[in-house]
Amino acid sequence: MDSPHSYWAGDLVRLRAIEASDWPYYHAFDQYSPGVRGVSALGPPKSVETYQRETRELADRGTDGDSFALGIEPLGETRLAGALATFDADPRAGSFKYGIAILQEYQRRRFATQAARLVLRYMFTERRFHKCTVEIYDFNTASLALHERLGFTREGRLPTPRQLPPAISPFVNRENSLEELDDNLAALAEPASARPAPIIISAIAGEAGVGKTALAVHWAHRVKDRFPDGDLYINLRGYDRMPQLSAEQALDTLLRYLNIPAAKIPAGLDARSALYRSAMEGKRILVVLDNAATAEQVRPLLPGSPTSMVVITSRSLLSGLVIRDGVKRMVIDVLSPEESIRLLGSIIGAARVDAEPAAALRLAEQCSYLPLAIRIVAERAVLRGYLTLSGLSAELAAERDRLDAFSSGDDELAEVRSVLSWSYRALPADAARMFRLLGMHAGSEVSLAAAAVLADTAPNQARRLLDALTGLHMIQETHEERYRFHDLLRAYAVERAQAEEPAEVRASTERRILLWYLRSCSGVYRIVLPQGRPIPFDPEDELVPPMSFSGIDDALAWCERERANLMDALRQAAEAGQDDLVWKMAVALMAFFERFSYWSDWISSHEMGLRAARRIGDRGAEAWVLILLGDAKWDMGNFPGAAVHYEDALHISRDSGDEWGEAFSLRGGALVAQSTGDYGRAIERSQAALPLLRRIGDRRGEGMALLSIAGGHAGLTEYAVAHAYYMEALQIFEELGNRWSQALCLHQIGLVRTAADDLDSAVAMFRTAVETFGELGDRRHVAVVLVDLGKAYRASGNDGRAREAWQQCLALFRDLEDPQADAVGALLADLG
Repeated sequence: MDSPHSYWAGDLVRLRAIEASDWPYYHAFDQYSPGVRGVSALGPPKSVETYQRETRELADRGTDGDSFALGIEPLGETRLAGALATFDADPRAGSFKYGIAILQEYQRRRFATQAARLVLRYMFTERRFHKCTVEIYDFNTASLALHERLGFTREGRLPTPRQLPPAISPFVNRENSLEELDDNLAALAEPASARPAPIIISAIAGEAGVGKTALAVHWAHRVKDRFPDGDLYINLRGYDRMPQLSAEQALDTLLRYLNIPAAKIPAGLDARSALYRSAMEGKRILVVLDNAATAEQVRPLLPGSPTSMVVITSRSLLSGLVIRDGVKRMVIDVLSPEESIRLLGSIIGAARVDAEPAAALRLAEQCSYLPLAIRIVAERAVLRGYLTLSGLSAELAAERDRLDAFSSGDDELAEVRSVLSWSYRALPADAARMFRLLGMHAGSEVSLAAAAVLADTAPNQARRLLDALTGLHMIQETHEERYRFHDLLRAYAVERAQAEEPAEVRASTERRILLWYLRSCSGVYRIVLPQGRPIPFDPEDELVPPMSFSGIDDALAWCERERANLMDALRQAAEAGQDDLVWKMAVALMAFFERFSYWSDWISSHEMGLRAARRIGDRGAEAWVLILLGDAKWDMGNFPGAAVHYEDALHISRDSGDEWGEAFSLRGGALVAQSTGDYGRAIERSQAALPLLRRIGDRRGEGMALLSIAGGHAGLTEYAVAHAYYMEALQIFEELGNRWSQALCLHQIGLVRTAADDLDSAVAMFRTAVETFGELGDRRHVAVVLVDLGKAYRASGNDGRAREAWQQCLALFRDLEDPQADAVGALLADLG
């Protein structure tokens, strides 16, 4: 049999010593460095029979072992271990594949990290880690590496950011520009003092369609392997139909791409910019900031680290960045005649260009040597292969003559209008209609489903039309079933919709797409908050079928993809005066914004909703939105701001006779009072809310009010009274089947019983809460409860169990990058 040293030779593996509690059933490993000391303390490989016996013993132990404190189902662990253990006996039996299937189930249930550790135990114990030859520095990195080998990502983490959109093909010419970018990249490896400033790619002021984005993205794809820590891309929408992204909004997105937990993203431009610079420090990341408008928009997005590189595109020269920040500038012009002909030939074929060189040159001139226009003409030429280039040129000339009578001096489409009009007029009627209706979509990117709603057609028919437009370069497919306009094409689509669609058709189309977004958001709201207050709809509004979702993960993923569009739809509804949709969409979005801590979007959307409710004089809607604004500010720790909103909502609700609004305003005020240590007021407000909630039959609200009353009494150290209220709330949540609220109650009951020195019962409460939160995928609350579980163990004299709980807690808090990790580390240090 191979020795441990020879068996592992060639694997680039380095392991820190693993805490025994992290690996309670198998050998601990000493640090290993290839070619130095080998692996020590491995011991002989276990037989399959030994492994199976250990897994049976593990099953017999059931839930008594604290190894399951993270909420892993014991049978699931045993099944996985047993399936992997039998792999050596007969690899053809498919048991390893079965084990991976169980791993996928763990991933679905948000236990991916724990599941990976189970597989790692098997790999280490059975000497099969050579199957996963990667460089590993600690156990958590090993877990992540295994996830990547199996196609998973660690829960709560994004993979290495790779955000570049697809490169446009074919891409020709621009050799000088590419060489200049390459030269700057070469300088990136030099000492910081010699490193060039970030690069700006800027067209001549006012020029569009010159190929700035195509150049930046093409070059970025060529060199992205030089940036092992990732690439970031964001469209700043400097010249978009909807408002440009502010630097603060852009930083929120970039920080999330960089795996910064939502709870750690601060409010305010300066704080976000500082965190962004810290997150980028020492990393090799390529950042593409596309379609910037001003230096002020860009400056906070420039990292301070000399190891990263920034490419910026803009119609503006951004002189402020050049003068003040020392940024290098590259101005690109339209293509030369020779480059234009080469691009034309790469699409239609060199033979056709060679056969009619003069006509090819005329076509390039008629396209003003703009790459966008040349691509559109070339695709049309491919479709009409029977027509000579001279014939195509004649058609374009006739189109220009037709349009000259209507042209104005101030027209961003002037250079390409004849090309766009000629190509548009050649579209089939249904494709042309889809093109102009897409111009009515508020967001810069549109999904297949949204396009089908705009055109009021079936998705398969919409896909056919979108494929036709994509093939003609009238739109671009950025990701699967997601499409985007070039700025000039969007402007032309809007123009055609205004010219060709009757006002009533435009109004009904706009209402239909906005209702689709609203009703889809309402569906997400019902999934996330099944016992929340229903959002009202008029019967005719329910005729628009919304998106359907398979479950909460699918619903939230849709919201994440559509987040920018949802905010743009809100603004579009407000501009169109559809205020009933504005406040309802704000309310519907709350569940998503709260779950992902999108504080800025939560507040700005609800401020829009508040103005809308006030414009139409809907006092009930006004109070509802104010309560949710209070919730946002309470969640952010802005207790004075939350108190103002709750108080305003309380006055409005009482004036309008809205008992629901009055009850939840009172309950919100109780949360603020409890958070600020005013426990008497917390009890008073909650007790005032309780009879209102019982009268209107809101059982969930009743349970929440009881929780607040209990919390107030606990704050006053009246533990027996608090315990009675917690138990009453728990009974309500059990009747409702609201498991998350049950776990929250159990945690609080455990705290009260700890204070009463009923430690065994407290431990039972904490363990049940941990299991429930774990099954629901709420890892943060698992960690929070583990803190108190460890304290209960230590108070009972069981330091070993306390250490295990806190070690698991520390791992979770570190994984979540939660600042509470430091306090837990101090608890462990105090144990000695």
